[in-house]
Amino acid sequence: MTNSQIPTAAITPLSKLFSIIILMMMILSCQNKHNQNKDNNATEMPEKIVYVVNTSQDFEKPWLAFREEPKYDGKLIYMLPDGTRLKVIGEDNTGNFVKVELIDNIGYVSKKYLSDNMISSNEGQDILSVSKQILSNLKRGNMSTLTNYMYGNSVEFFYWNISKSQLQNGSYRDLPDYNGVNSISGQSFTEQIQNHLDFSKWNINYLTNSGQGFFPAAGFGGGSMTPPDKEDYIVRVVEPNRDMPGAELWFVFKKVGNTYKIKTIGSWDWTP
Repeated sequence: MTNSQIPTAAITPLSKLFSIIILMMMILSCQNKHNQNKDNNATEMPEKIVYVVNTSQDFEKPWLAFREEPKYDGKLIYMLPDGTRLKVIGEDNTGNFVKVELIDNIGYVSKKYLSDNMISSNEGQDILSVSKQILSNLKRGNMSTLTNYMYGNSVEFFYWNISKSQLQNGSYRDLPDYNGVNSISGQSFTEQIQNHLDFSKWNINYLTNSGQGFFPAAGFGGGSMTPPDKEDYIVRVVEPNRDMPGAELWFVFKKVGNTYKIKTIGSWDWTP
């Protein structure tokens, strides 16, 4: 039987079968292309673990933005502090962002704030960065920010020991005066805490890292804090144009892992 003799009924089902196969192949091809283009801003790469570092140096925004898209104005998912552990799964085509996985979310972060280890690439500046962030908030009257940096459940604040709960609910403003006065300042405790809540006079540009174990005995006049331990780290606000005697604001830190936690905020009055 020649081709011209093949019944029409036999050709039609065969043509339909070929048409269906071609259609399915086209659908699958489109789906694959869609999946490839779905994330065309990122190039897949072998997974690795990285850590967020150096964001604390920005005292206005001390966190890394975790966004839905590799854009600086992309929708924000989380604000990630230093030390956050991330899984890198891709990189955007510009090289400025990396695609990361955090818990059950996938998004993008700026590449320049990531490190292969938890140690900051500029660790010597970290303690000053933390101090700038703290002082910046205190100057705006935001005392509750201290709860993010506390070494324990309380902080020695000038003449008082203030708990985390007092900072959170604002009850530190109503500390009792014990019907007495401070032997150094001559003020009642109620007056003192109102005075010490004003950080406007302290210049953030004069923060100085005095290092570990700093406590010169010479010229000591008096202060609102006990001497720090040798293991403590000291950051001071020291104004270079202030004649002695003068007052200094002190931040006393403990180092916990690769971060600094505030233990004491107080002042010293130095005399010749």
